[in-house]
Amino acid sequence: MSQVEQEVNPDDVRQFAVYPALTSVTVEPFLRNLWNADTGARGVMEDVTVIRSTRDYQPGDQVRHINWRLTARCQPLSVNVYEDVLPRSVHFLLDGESFGGLAPHWEEMEETLSVLASVLVGLSEVQVACGLSVCRGAAPAMHRGIGEDIFPLLRMLAAWKPAPPLKEGESSRILRRTAAFDRHALLEEAGRVGRFYYIAYSSEMLEQQPVLRSLDSSCMTLLTWQEERNFGDYEVVCLRSLRKGEES
Repeated sequence: MSQVEQEVNPDDVRQFAVYPALTSVTVEPFLRNLWNADTGARGVMEDVTVIRSTRDYQPGDQVRHINWRLTARCQPLSVNVYEDVLPRSVHFLLDGESFGGLAPHWEEMEETLSVLASVLVGLSEVQVACGLSVCRGAAPAMHRGIGEDIFPLLRMLAAWKPAPPLKEGESSRILRRTAAFDRHALLEEAGRVGRFYYIAYSSEMLEQQPVLRSLDSSCMTLLTWQEERNFGDYEVVCLRSLRKGEES
């Protein structure tokens, strides 16, 4: 921007990302699901906030695991044994197209982006690694695996735009689009993610979604903007209930 009109070299043009507005949310449901999940074949890690027991020190034990309180009481050198939990990681799938169709809900979509961005920030603050997949909209589907840096995920939310209305032939009747994700990338991610969360406008929009046949209720929870409704064996959580001060 400048006071006078001036040509700009395309190579010098920079992009500005307007992130969704952050709001006050709770991330406790995500932490609870990680804690209660079955370890299966995904591997485990130690939760250093929960000491299960202690045992005698053995050569090769890490110094940071030594129980210094017992040592200070002139007790034999011992190390802490921590509780095992799943890798602290979650992956979100955003079905933005479920907010479109015959009666689009774009205002609710913006609110959803705000809640999701706030959850990503909140989880990063408690050291939970996050990944994000966004369905195909006006541009191809986007995917980023779990990592420590959430800013690429926020940029994905800022960049997503819904696809133009899908019309049925000459009748001009607007149809609902089926969400298209990078399924190959999701299946590769499944081996190292603690829990998947599929975000849609309502459970009614989830019928015939191909990705739900690949990632079943054993590893996925559904987050819907509309009130909670049962959907098969999946746990369904109302997205609005994550906002502090909102009624569940």
